[in-house]
Amino acid sequence: MQEQLIKWLNTLKGQTISRLAPTPSGFLHLGNGMNLAITWALSRATGGKLILRIDDADRSRLKPIYVEQLFVDLDYLGLDWDEGRSEEHTSELQSHSDLVC
Repeated sequence: MQEQLIKWLNTLKGQTISRLAPTPSGFLHLGNGMNLAITWALSRATGGKLILRIDDADRSRLKPIYVEQLFVDLDYLGLDWDEGRSEEHTSELQSHSDLVC
């Protein structure tokens, strides 16, 4: 099974586009951390592109501290991405939060 998975992953080299899409409605928990790490590992193993999309659909629970801590957590886990939001966008999410709070 493992050999088949490795063979399949090798066929995807440079073709994959994955995304990390955490919701900043609370602090990162173990399940989400594992999901982010697995998605990152598969993307990097296949030489694909990884996009970070901060999911702000649940604006009633979005808090700036959750967004800020998310970047700290991603850095701590050693996860990087090729496109998407960065810490500079935290103030933009703050303005979204202000609209609904």
